[in-house]
Amino acid sequence: MVEEAAFEQAPEQDPAEAAREAIWLALSEGLDAVAADDRDGFLTRLALLLGDSAGESDFAEAVALAQSIR
Repeated sequence: MVEEAAFEQAPEQDPAEAAREAIWLALSEGLDAVAADDRDGFLTRLALLLGDSAGESDFAEAVALAQSIR
């Protein structure tokens, strides 16, 4: 019976949730790859790069949203 359960397919993950998980894993790996005393610098550099990609308005909205969610 236990063996049968192992072969059951897991429910499909929502594509948006899968994308967020992939982003979280990439961020986690990035933070792990930098020195502990450079994590703030890493996050600043990342924010600037993402801001360039997203544009000023979209980035400002994302910052405001991130501030409101805990």
